[in-house]
Amino acid sequence: MKIEKLNPGVQITETASLLQAIVKSSKGYSFGGDTYLTQMLKQLSELSGSMSAAINKSTVLSELEAKDELCDNTLRALFYLHSAMSIRVLPI
Repeated sequence: MKIEKLNPGVQITETASLLQAIVKSSKGYSFGGDTYLTQMLKQLSELSGSMSAAINKSTVLSELEAKDELCDNTLRALFYLHSAMSIRVLPI
């Protein structure tokens, strides 16, 4: 039996949510000493945490980029205003 890959168009937040749901639903179950399944769920739990941390970091960085762009635009406008005010008009 071949297990198909996840849809490549799925967003990473959806994948992280799926992993969290799998890990959460598997807690409290005894898998009868199945070491392979236990190890796989442990790895999924670690991966879920890593993905959540990466998503949170990405969100913070994208917010930082937006604030940085706003700051750049404001400073640029101030520079242009200063440049315009420093132009001397020569009498004709």
